[in-house]
Amino acid sequence: RLAEHGITVQGSDGLNIWVPVRDEAAAVLRLASHGIAVTPGSPFSVEPVSGPAGHVRVTTGLIRRDHAEVADLIAEAAAAVAWTAQHR
Repeated sequence: RLAEHGITVQGSDGLNIWVPVRDEAAAVLRLASHGIAVTPGSPFSVEPVSGPAGHVRVTTGLIRRDHAEVADLIAEAAAAVAWTAQHR
């Protein structure tokens, strides 16, 4: 379903998928506002991540909601950027 949004999931490992995002913090906050907990991917990265872009880790085994709805919300979060003073 994420592929329909143009998102290529990186390296699924069992119950987790790694979703590329424009801004890890913005994606985590946006999904949390919808009751979906994900983990920023940068702490799991072997190479340092410079800037806000990166991945979030989604544990798919914990998703109990409509998968299509969750995929839509993840796609929105993947494109989100944090609001800063520069956005005024």
